[in-house]
Amino acid sequence: MTLDTRPPEVKTPQKFVGSGEYFAYVAMAFLFMNLNGMAGKFRDFYLTSILELDQNALSIIGVITMAVPVFLAFFFTMIVDRPPKPGKDKFKPILLMSAIPLAIATVLMFWVPAPLRGITVTAMIVYQCVVHIIQRAAEFFANTNELLVMVMTPNIKEQQNIISVRGIAGAIGNSGPFLVVFVMGLLIADQYRMFMVSSVICAVATAVMYLAGSRVVKERIPYNPKRENPLLGFWDVLRNPSARLLMYTEFIREFRGIASHMGVFMAELLLGSGANFMIFGLPTGIGTLVGMLIVKQIMLKRFDARKTMLISGGYSMVINTMAFGAGVLAFRNAGVLIYQVIFVAFLFLIGLQYGASNLLPPMFHADVVEDLELETNKRLEASVGYARGLSNNISRTIRAGVAPRVLMGFVGYVQPIDGVVQPQTYRTQIRMTGVYTLVQGLFMLLGALPFIWYKLTGERRAQVHEQVKLRREQMAELERELKQD
Repeated sequence: MTLDTRPPEVKTPQKFVGSGEYFAYVAMAFLFMNLNGMAGKFRDFYLTSILELDQNALSIIGVITMAVPVFLAFFFTMIVDRPPKPGKDKFKPILLMSAIPLAIATVLMFWVPAPLRGITVTAMIVYQCVVHIIQRAAEFFANTNELLVMVMTPNIKEQQNIISVRGIAGAIGNSGPFLVVFVMGLLIADQYRMFMVSSVICAVATAVMYLAGSRVVKERIPYNPKRENPLLGFWDVLRNPSARLLMYTEFIREFRGIASHMGVFMAELLLGSGANFMIFGLPTGIGTLVGMLIVKQIMLKRFDARKTMLISGGYSMVINTMAFGAGVLAFRNAGVLIYQVIFVAFLFLIGLQYGASNLLPPMFHADVVEDLELETNKRLEASVGYARGLSNNISRTIRAGVAPRVLMGFVGYVQPIDGVVQPQTYRTQIRMTGVYTLVQGLFMLLGALPFIWYKLTGERRAQVHEQVKLRREQMAELERELKQD
């Protein structure tokens, strides 16, 4: 008898997401982050240099528009995490309903009705706060596209691949407004109109893709239809050690936003206009894309996600320190092109640090959701997201109040007067460069340190996934039997 020495056949895991659905989901993520970038990267510059609000008004708007959405998000999370009725989708209806309100609210951030122009500062603060809070609320629901991927496929490798591609597309999309604003700046001289038109372009594209894409993507993971007190879900998340570490890192890392606040003003100081921020933002965005590819194709094949995050934090501090030196040289040798080019090149290297910080948190999020599902038999995607967002938004609220004072106090930035850019001192230039680079590197490093204690990796992570997969199969079988009866 001849023995069969052929290796056993390796069964390839089934793929569930078709190419059309894949494209629709990634396109939604791309355009959502494009609109998010428009609102996030240019809002502060618009309020400071176009509407010319003072630091007190900016701090009030910043704190209120961060604090109120945090409070509202608590109730929004209970809505999102509410199990759907049998046979119904959980996330798709939310995405459809949020598309148009998000688009309109984002445009209103960059458009002040004629009767409100020239009114009192108090009235302008009220208008901006109302519009920003509505926009943040709509953005919360639209951002459930990040959670949608967790129920599109039960295949963990397929899910992680989609998360990776979504992250890369989102990073590219987040840099998209730089190009839109730059091109519109060439076509429209008036900056007020230029920002309004730019926001309309980003908003319309996002709304159309959401309305179309939400009808294509599918939810395939079964839900436990039992409805429980949603507060218990929050408590389950807070008791989970891996979830708490995600909260710690989100809280610390968000303070890097103090550095991001300086970006458009840095472009104004070094390149003559905030509209030229694309020259800063594009290299950083390309660096982010390359960084994500390095993490996906190289780092994660040599190290686990935890080690990759720690390595990224150390790299961030080193490269931002070097970028500070390049920035000092650029201002010390004002007008010398080669020093400006060197500084911009360092912005590409700074962008590499975002490869891990953009790509890995959604993966950690998905792992924690599965860990909680194993412990509680509940899908708590939004509750985990809220816990991360709560930490993130607390620090964002603090940062929103502090950043304008750092800009106009510690840095000493002088606002434009009647639209005319004012000269800045060398001391202001150096301090702004320090905040833009060193502060960013410090908080990226500190934000990575909690992962020293992160345990949901390797064998532990694989065991959790297999046990959850088995439970879902049993739940799906039970649901089929109930339908037959």
